[in-house]
Amino acid sequence: MVGTRDGGALLTGYTDSQDVMDIHVIKTDADGNEVWTKTLGNKPFYDFGNAVLELADGGIFYSSLSQPTVLTIAATETFGFLTESYL
Repeated sequence: MVGTRDGGALLTGYTDSQDVMDIHVIKTDADGNEVWTKTLGNKPFYDFGNAVLELADGGIFYSSLSQPTVLTIAATETFGFLTESYL
């Protein structure tokens, strides 16, 4: 979890649905209320979000590890829509 400039927070981890694990990123406001949530991943991999931070332009940077071992680094715009992804 990391704080954001607006007093909110960014959290990352994973969600498990029908034995498929995907990266889960949540943005909250200063009161802890969910602003948006994104679930990202590639079947058949198990994707685990492990780092997240806010960029100077308000975008979001996150990284994840997948099994089999794959490192994903991605950037999103302010509302969590994927803009770049590197495997």
